[in-house]
Amino acid sequence: MRMKRFVTIVALVAMLVSTVAGTAVFAEGRHGGGGEGGVRYGRGDEGGRVALGGIFRFKDMDEQPWAESAIAKMNARGIIRGYEDGTFQGNKPVTRAELAALAVRLVNKEAQALALTNPNLSFTDMMSIALWSRPYIALAVMDGLMAGALEDGRKVFQPNKPATRLEVAVIMVRALGLEDQAKAVTTPLTFADADKIPAWAAGYVAIAVQKGIVTGYPDNTFQPFKPVTRAEIAAFLDRTDENMTNVTVSTELRGTIKSVTAAAAASGATTGTTTGTTTGTSTGTSTGTSTGDTVVTATPASIVLTVHGADFNVQLLDGVAIFLNRKPATLADLKAGDHATIVTNADGKGVYVGAKREDAEEEDEDEGEHGGGTQVGATSLKSFTPVTLSQTGDINHHNVQYATGAAVIAALPASIEVTLGDNTTKVAVPVTWADTDTYNATVAGSYTFTATWGTLPAGADNAGNLAAPTVDVAVAQGTWSLKSYTAVTLTQTGDINHNNVQYATAAAVIAALPTSITVTLENNATVAVPVTWADTDSYSAATAGSYTFTATWGTLPADTDNDDNVAAPTVEVAVAQGTWSMVSYAPVTFTQTGTVAGNNVQYATAAAVIAALPASITVTLENNTTVAVPVTWADTDSYSAATAGSYTFTATWGTLPAGVDNDGHVAAPTVEVTVAP
Repeated sequence: MRMKRFVTIVALVAMLVSTVAGTAVFAEGRHGGGGEGGVRYGRGDEGGRVALGGIFRFKDMDEQPWAESAIAKMNARGIIRGYEDGTFQGNKPVTRAELAALAVRLVNKEAQALALTNPNLSFTDMMSIALWSRPYIALAVMDGLMAGALEDGRKVFQPNKPATRLEVAVIMVRALGLEDQAKAVTTPLTFADADKIPAWAAGYVAIAVQKGIVTGYPDNTFQPFKPVTRAEIAAFLDRTDENMTNVTVSTELRGTIKSVTAAAAASGATTGTTTGTTTGTSTGTSTGTSTGDTVVTATPASIVLTVHGADFNVQLLDGVAIFLNRKPATLADLKAGDHATIVTNADGKGVYVGAKREDAEEEDEDEGEHGGGTQVGATSLKSFTPVTLSQTGDINHHNVQYATGAAVIAALPASIEVTLGDNTTKVAVPVTWADTDTYNATVAGSYTFTATWGTLPAGADNAGNLAAPTVDVAVAQGTWSLKSYTAVTLTQTGDINHNNVQYATAAAVIAALPTSITVTLENNATVAVPVTWADTDSYSAATAGSYTFTATWGTLPADTDNDDNVAAPTVEVAVAQGTWSMVSYAPVTFTQTGTVAGNNVQYATAAAVIAALPASITVTLENNTTVAVPVTWADTDSYSAATAGSYTFTATWGTLPAGVDNDGHVAAPTVEVTVAP
């Protein structure tokens, strides 16, 4: 028999301060109840508890006797809940959305989940995720308990898909904080269908089996993709809870029973006569006789539980659910030395006691896991593949596939293939569908359609009360995709030469870039989308060049997606080397010999003059260095060697050398050429 490990409860340690005579009253912290966020009852795990005298018991509890203890305990803990009609519906499959809620509650983080006012879910099937479940899913993903899947290249969560045995095994191991241990497992699994278990998950299954959370089937199969029922998940949760040492739960106390005290009824009234004298200084003296009844109050049942050497006296609520080795028991069945788990309510009163005794034979706790819940005969309806119906379109685009509830019903199957209790025979059972939630194709949400079994085929019965299927049909609000935006630009002043580059660091550049981009959507509306910038090219204000800064889209506004994968903007930021301006140069002079009269002028033509003029000018720059700047000369005054006079030749600056500019507009030189008479 598996031994339970006992957890030190932090809240209890603090209470030791008030321990009197070695015994303390165990007080509970928060005790959850009700449904998910106040949404309507009757769907998935959204129901509330059924309270009978303060003890929660479901009308159909007897249908899963093997799981009754686990259901009672998990319900008392506020982890798993029931339906408004007082049923538990243990044979109903658990969805992935419900599994997220159960896992979050198991690790005692429901309050943290419900504090998420705007859960950040990046799944493309977001609109099929019911509002009540979004905080749980967000926290489960955030804490690494669950993840999504890729479907046609898109990340989806599949909230309404039935949870499988493999998923539960993985999530329970993660809840125990044993993920690293699971990844380190190298011993191969021995199940006959081990090849169906993905390699990445084999270690998780091994740890889950080692911890007694899940087991195999009599044929040595694990059946990793078999859907898990509500009764089975209660058992999985209970077994995981027994292994937990990494989560503190103030409503659960584990230890060894020291003593059991039965409830004591009121013993009646005590009648007597008292005669005496009372003397008072202000009122005088009076003498008289009084006769009256003193009522003796009832004493509630209680258990003194020893936890790590400290004793806690836990009063039990009248009608407390008691189990011994997972079988229903009474207080009289318990005795000192039994290991026990006590769950308390908001008043610190015990509402559940689960005891184990080393020398007692324990019921096969895998019966329900192997048999699927209620034990049925060979001809009884036993199981069927969950019914799903997805639809295309959304409200935004006015193309919801099913316009009315009647259209949905017309698309649902008219019969369900059901496997009988012999695990071999399959029969088609007619069903009639009803629109449970008043389907509306113009209002986003998830709508439940509920089936009712029709006339069963000859030779089939429903002795096990197999519930007819339900299906959730989502109406998506729809999203508008990002389409375009104006390119982002950023210019800066200054240059390296002058040591005055405007943005000295990459952080300064990023601070100057916009924190959001106005994006046009496919419906031509615009939205502001936040962006985060990164320095892609290791910006340096001391090195000339062009540096790229790349944006990443932040959280998209509601009803917006990026299905077209519009790239976030990039911006090129230039660091200029800078130029030195021209300042001055020595004037150009030119002389020639000969005269007109002597018919011996040196330069016979303007071309000859130009050929004799310098092809470049030495120019002084603003940093006092000199450079040679090319010039081109032009005959401004129509030079004539036969006519005496002064002729002007004007230069034009050619291409300036690298790093040189003429921002000061220094005029190119001119030269006067004289022709003597």
